[in-house]
Amino acid sequence: SDISVTNLGAITSASATSDVTAVGIFTDQSAGGATTINSSGSINANAGGIQVRQWNNAFNATVSSSAAITLGAAPAAASSTAAIAVTHVGSGNIEVNSSAPITAPDSKARGITTAQLGTGTTMINVTAATMTTGGNAIHINNTTDAGFSADNAGAVTVNVSPGVTVKGGVYGLFASTRSKAVVTVTNQGTISGGSNSLTGAVSLQGNTTSLTVPARLVVNNTGSISRTNAAAFAISTTNAGLEIVNDGTITGNIRSTPISVANGTTADSVKLRAGAVTGNVQLLNGNDDVEWTGGTYAGTLDLGNGSDTLKVTTPNVGNSAAILNGGDDVSTADGMIDVLTVQGVTSDALGANWRNWEKILLDASTITFTDAALATGSDPDMGLVATNGSNIKVGATFTLTGNLNLAAGTAFTGQGAGAGQFQN
Repeated sequence: SDISVTNLGAITSASATSDVTAVGIFTDQSAGGATTINSSGSINANAGGIQVRQWNNAFNATVSSSAAITLGAAPAAASSTAAIAVTHVGSGNIEVNSSAPITAPDSKARGITTAQLGTGTTMINVTAATMTTGGNAIHINNTTDAGFSADNAGAVTVNVSPGVTVKGGVYGLFASTRSKAVVTVTNQGTISGGSNSLTGAVSLQGNTTSLTVPARLVVNNTGSISRTNAAAFAISTTNAGLEIVNDGTITGNIRSTPISVANGTTADSVKLRAGAVTGNVQLLNGNDDVEWTGGTYAGTLDLGNGSDTLKVTTPNVGNSAAILNGGDDVSTADGMIDVLTVQGVTSDALGANWRNWEKILLDASTITFTDAALATGSDPDMGLVATNGSNIKVGATFTLTGNLNLAAGTAFTGQGAGAGQFQN
């Protein structure tokens, strides 16, 4: 039968050494039926605010909280605590809706924890207020929990609404999967992680080495995502991919290299459309695709091994703080061809900041190189290519290493004393 709990008042749970008895609301559904929790009254507890366990059934577990949850010091016997925790083993889905403050300062304490160990999906909606925790603010575990082991490919969706702050003492959002699950984060608020150098604001971890269809972390950001002295995004799982569409603010590195874990060969996709990104972007292996159409970028964009593409349509490409690195080298001998396309742009640029591109294509653009050198490909059909009326301007001491291909109606203008070297 179904379990339904409604809290309209105030719940206080006394301190205890057990991780169960100090919980505000606790349900354990094993008979077969849905579980629904609606809490519009406050909860003050130590080991947990709302804890739901849904065992071996096809029914959903839904938790909605519209009043404050405050966690005190975690019991010594507890490995972790959570304001809201839902574990599901079966084919039903998990849904958590939080629209009120969550305060859990203990280093063991998390804000929202879900463990989907069956075949269902997970949705977390944070629609109002502030979540502040000593541990991970949002913690998603689709691998092991309560003695169960899973390979759940169900979709994971996290929505953070405008005006919401999600602040974790460790991770802002942590997801662990060893399946082909897609974890989609839509952030319109603020997500931040702690200062530990090994953590990220948003992180995907696990082991998906054997999968032909990999896990993916998809982030749509119109708000703010930040970390101090570490990664805004960290993927430390093999054979996993990253997709980012940014119209907001990202501060911190993207996809930092994990310790003792090799990243996979899955292609990544990054779209910088507006806002500001400050930090290094390291995409590692795979045929990655990056589009920079608006906003500012400061850092090193490194596409790593593979045949990668970067298309830039903003004059901010001339920012001296932006280093665009295609990856391995400028030779096609290894079978990897990296292409930088600059389209419809008039800007100054530093040739030294455009690194390891077998082919640089200028399309309807006027680029003035303000330093002394640019290196690009020298293999057939590679090199610096100007099309659609593009104009390349250089100074007196400029050296081009690589091919130069000028289509009809384009120009290469050497300015100054004419002492530059243009070599093929």
